[in-house]
Amino acid sequence: MLTHWNKETSRWGKGGCNKLTFNARLVILVLLVSVVAIPFFKKNHTVGDEGHTTSTVSYKYDSEKQQGTYSSKEEYVFDDAGNITSKIKYGYIPESASWYYVSKECYTYDANGNRTSEVMYNYDYNNSKWVGYNKQEFTYNELGNRTTYVYCCYSVNTSSWVYSSRGEFTYDAAGNRTMYASYKYNPMANAWVNSSKEEYTYDESGNRTSFVSYKYDEGNSSWVGSNKYVCTYGEDGNRTSYSAYKYDELTSSWIDSDRYEYSYN
Repeated sequence: MLTHWNKETSRWGKGGCNKLTFNARLVILVLLVSVVAIPFFKKNHTVGDEGHTTSTVSYKYDSEKQQGTYSSKEEYVFDDAGNITSKIKYGYIPESASWYYVSKECYTYDANGNRTSEVMYNYDYNNSKWVGYNKQEFTYNELGNRTTYVYCCYSVNTSSWVYSSRGEFTYDAAGNRTMYASYKYNPMANAWVNSSKEEYTYDESGNRTSFVSYKYDEGNSSWVGSNKYVCTYGEDGNRTSYSAYKYDELTSSWIDSDRYEYSYN
């Protein structure tokens, strides 16, 4: 319980922070917790000449040996621009006091520092080599906005990358995203197939005024609405209304779902 000195009554009263009264049992409990508390996790970082962290070593507490022991390790490589280009993760074997490979990530960048690819690997101990398991590639417009991505998986059977999904983005002159479309890969037809789509609109101040999402109906080769919302704003830029809609496939129309109106003092 916290107490404070009352100048008018010349007594200690409730509240304040000038004096503390303690429950003896609580003090004993706190002391016991302090005695049995043990370190559980710690990280050490190594910093290179350029100021980048080049490795991180994690430790955990070994209750049998009652001391800290290695848990995992990560090593990093950077390019001249300071972008990370690779990260290798290791696990630790206490019995042999040795590190082993877990995974590796490699990255590339364009001249503007935008990441253009990410490749993930696992280590194949049977063949003593890194084997990829997924890859992403990205492109950008002159403003640095991402315009496409392609996601691939690695096929061990063919020892090659196989397309999985793709995305495309478009923007207005102000850099606001106006459309996002996703595709999935059909290996039988060796072609990309529509999957989903999102469309956005904005007012002159850059406030998003609408959002509409669609899913693709392959059977009818047409886009089908999914969700939509519409917003309005006042002259001061504050949102004044929000309306949400669901798409009714039976009537092929949007149906009111929620509506909110906002007022400000």
